[in-house]
Amino acid sequence: MTAGLLAPFLDACARFPDRRAIVGRDGVAVSYAELRDGAAALAGDWRARGLGPGQRVLVAHPVSIPLYRALIAVWMSGCSAIFPEPFAGIAGLRHARRLLEPQWAVSNRVGRLLLPLLAGGGMRMLSPSGRGAPVEPAPPAEPALYSFTSGSTGAAKCIPRSHALMLAQSAAVSRVLASDRPEVDLVWFPVFVLACLANGGTAVLPDSALKRPDRPDTRALARQAAAEGVTRLLAPPAVAMALAGHGDMPRLSKLFTGGGPVLPQHFAALGRIADEVVAIYGSTEAEPVAVLSSHDLAPEDLDAMRAGAGLLAGRVVEGLDLRIEADEIQVAGPHVVPAYLDPRHDAGNKIAEAGCIWHRTGDGGRLDGQGRLWLRGRLAGRVGGLWPLEVEVAALSHPGIRAAALARQGDRPVLAVVRAPGAALPEGIGGVARVVELDALPMDRRHASKLDYTRLEALIARRAGRRG
Repeated sequence: MTAGLLAPFLDACARFPDRRAIVGRDGVAVSYAELRDGAAALAGDWRARGLGPGQRVLVAHPVSIPLYRALIAVWMSGCSAIFPEPFAGIAGLRHARRLLEPQWAVSNRVGRLLLPLLAGGGMRMLSPSGRGAPVEPAPPAEPALYSFTSGSTGAAKCIPRSHALMLAQSAAVSRVLASDRPEVDLVWFPVFVLACLANGGTAVLPDSALKRPDRPDTRALARQAAAEGVTRLLAPPAVAMALAGHGDMPRLSKLFTGGGPVLPQHFAALGRIADEVVAIYGSTEAEPVAVLSSHDLAPEDLDAMRAGAGLLAGRVVEGLDLRIEADEIQVAGPHVVPAYLDPRHDAGNKIAEAGCIWHRTGDGGRLDGQGRLWLRGRLAGRVGGLWPLEVEVAALSHPGIRAAALARQGDRPVLAVVRAPGAALPEGIGGVARVVELDALPMDRRHASKLDYTRLEALIARRAGRRG
């Protein structure tokens, strides 16, 4: 009997039963053996209540040790987990409920009272704290997990993830996170906790609201990193940069960041708190795609980015096929999502070719003579022959500009900038003649690290209307 995606975790439990698996934001830790045995007892309790193999379970629990124990229990029960993004809130729960019609839901005490009202009825409630007779893992049900895209480029798409896909993704992430010593990782990205568990490491859940990456509690996070002996950080650029500016943040051996562009100035600032900074480029459908270490970032690379060459993403990860077609980055491989739940979403995002399914990232890119990937920006963001990241990274090389974004006003390119106090703006920034000054640029809700171009262009249009 195969354990499916639980196999690496169960192997880690056998090798490191007494090692801390997860540390909660309150400092309470659970060992690998305790996490495994607690999940097995929870699965036994649920089975006694009527949960059966092959059923769908909506997991609507705050990010915590009970969340991961519940996820493991769902898979031990031979069921499929439905996991809306935490940042999506009530709207995400309702969307998942309507789309997938789960028979069960697991949540904390407050959620069990409110979930039927917020997301709709028809679900039986499960507690994440029950204890029954421990059970052995049931045969895996397919898919293992239903997750959702961020919706930053349209409506959130539902992704059914098979056990094989999740094992491949975990292996790809695990290779990036691999270390020759036990690591203690402060992990902002909920899904990366599973990769940490597969590696046998310790995952520390951040003492900060994940829904507010734009306002992380840097004091609490720095205190937590010191108290738990954190050696590495996994966080989006907005969170990592905030921590780099906090005087009490202990030094790290390595810092992994992604979920948004990792700019030259990010590498410089993050190097103040980490011996090595690693940028990870990917998407919900293909994570990771490319990796760039600060150890491999040469002065000539920085000069090229400042001159408008785009943003260096680094080497394509092992096991992934990547090609550039009509300027677009397209990827294929065992850890690339082959299809969405709704086949209509496949039409514009997937290409079936000679037995291979290529995922269209929607990002422009190129490969240099060393085989490294350079990002140019979203295909939809091109204006008048200009690429967003080629313009924006060049603009940000000017000390008077704190933030920059290429947008369109009608059919003309316009550069929105946030100017540093008292600074003068240079002429012809990034090759764009028209410049609009704003107090701040709108960012995505998920990681507060990607520009929200739709809101930006609406903001520019409103400003132009007022001036008109």
